[in-house]
Amino acid sequence: MKIDMEKYWINLYPEVFLWLKNGDGLIYNAKEGVGFQFKSTGRIDKICRDLLTDTNLYTTELDNEDLLDVEVQNLMRSVTKIKAGCMIDGTMKRPVSLFPAIKIQDDISFLISKHKIGEGGSIIKNIHELTFYLNGSEWGSDIYFLQTIFPLKTSSQPEPQKILSFINNSRNFYLSNINWVGDFFSYPQMNELFTGLQSFNNQNTWMMKSEDFLRNIDQIEKITWPPRTVFTLLVERYADLDLLSTCLSVIQFPVSISCLVFSERDLNFVIKKSQQEVFCDKLRIIPIYKDNDDFFKKNVYLNSDDLLESILTKKEIFIRQALNINYFGKLIVFSDGNVYANVHEPLLGTINDSPYSIVYKEITEGKSWFRTRRLAPCNDCIYQWLCPSPSNYETMIGRTNLCHVSDSK
Repeated sequence: MKIDMEKYWINLYPEVFLWLKNGDGLIYNAKEGVGFQFKSTGRIDKICRDLLTDTNLYTTELDNEDLLDVEVQNLMRSVTKIKAGCMIDGTMKRPVSLFPAIKIQDDISFLISKHKIGEGGSIIKNIHELTFYLNGSEWGSDIYFLQTIFPLKTSSQPEPQKILSFINNSRNFYLSNINWVGDFFSYPQMNELFTGLQSFNNQNTWMMKSEDFLRNIDQIEKITWPPRTVFTLLVERYADLDLLSTCLSVIQFPVSISCLVFSERDLNFVIKKSQQEVFCDKLRIIPIYKDNDDFFKKNVYLNSDDLLESILTKKEIFIRQALNINYFGKLIVFSDGNVYANVHEPLLGTINDSPYSIVYKEITEGKSWFRTRRLAPCNDCIYQWLCPSPSNYETMIGRTNLCHVSDSK
């Protein structure tokens, strides 16, 4: 790099994140979806900390000594290569940028204050998805549901009127989907439930085992399903895929198929099946943890390359800093009437309680909706906010992170 001038301004753009952790640095351009990691030591560390000083507005000055430093030169090349910032002649007017800082309009203290004066009704808008375990299934599992939505083995069944009342009291513009889990064909009050659902405008996703679906395939077209009905079929027995391929074309509703995989062999089989035209865009893979650590480490755990290739917008990064993208806005109602935000966390209430009181309890006392990667070891990781939110997999495996980033240091 040829240096002819006394000084330069270095300026990072508003869509660019700069993070420093324990001698490491990471610059991520959310507009372009690219970033790079570097060592933040010596002159580079000072430059980065100057950039992060609020009053400097993402700009700092580089003198000739900085620019003659090989590591600084390499950093500047990387910054300009990914369009994360620019270098400007020091005689020109100082450039400025707004550092990408998250702004939360309705923070918890504000919601509490509104609740205390009886004006907290808008809190209900935080319900985005409901999941009702309508009943059990012969092919259900009392283990898999701890990792993904999956039917249980249970005999309990909630009353339709209680379900409909809970939905009605949860109605808001952001409630877009209701998941229904179980063997619906054996639910004795299905007609009453379906009649009540006709007045709601959300999508209804009926999630059932492939065995239950195939056993009742002749009834599918005879039933008056609620508006915006879609099916999600949960497949554990892969032989069912061949049977499903012959009947998908006659089903008048959108159908997706979620295949549980436990091993490399399972994964390869499902991937091969997904390439068949009949399953195009219909197959989804759901890893299930069952003492298969090696499989998870190879296929589920993330590394630094995975995270840098994730292509996140500024808004998506802000969301990960503020809330849990896996849990936020979701409530789970089991067939016994108990309501949870996360199946691994304490009970929030029952179907007899108001959704308002349940949401308020989760926001003020819960451990799910706002569970982010602010705890160890993630709080010391340079990829903290590029990483997906904590999920049920971490709880099942007994780890707080599912990555190889710390292993590579």
